[in-house]
Amino acid sequence: MTSLIAKIRKWLGMGKSEEVPMKQLRCSDVGFDCQHMIQGEDEQEVMSKAADHAREAHGMTEIDEKTGQKLRSSIHDAVQRRY
Repeated sequence: MTSLIAKIRKWLGMGKSEEVPMKQLRCSDVGFDCQHMIQGEDEQEVMSKAADHAREAHGMTEIDEKTGQKLRSSIHDAVQRRY
C-alpha cells in the first residue's frame, strides 16, 4: 500500500528525488550558543554565508585567522534531498 505522503508527493510531481552533495556548518560546532545551520555548494559559499551570519546574528565585524580556521575545519559533507 502506498503511503499518504508518497501519494501527495506523486500528486505534486515530487515522486522522484535526488540527493545533492553539499557542505554544511552548524554555528554550535564552533562554540556559539546558536542553532543556525549554514549550507552551500562548496566551502567558499559556506564561509561567505558564515561571515554574513556572524555579522548579523553575533555582531562580529571581522573573522580572525584562528576563527576562520576553526570554521573551515568544522565544515563537513552532507546531502540534501531535492524533489
